Amino acid sequence: MMMMMMMMMMMMMMLLLLLLLLMMMIMMMMMMMMMMMMMMMMMMMMMMVMMVVVVAVMRMIF
Repeated sequence: MMMMMMMMMMMMMMLLLLLLLLMMMIMMMMMMMMMMMMMMMMMMMMMMVMMVVVVAVMRMIF
């Protein structure tokens, strides 16, 4: 009886740990996606700024 209880407890613990790991993995993935999105946005902004600057310089020269 006690042995069975212990086994059950162990199984439950293992399941919980697995769930936690999965959650962590998903969270990490989400974070990575967010970071990538942020980077993309930053790149786009930089490109826009660069374009504007180039246009301004061209206007100044010509």
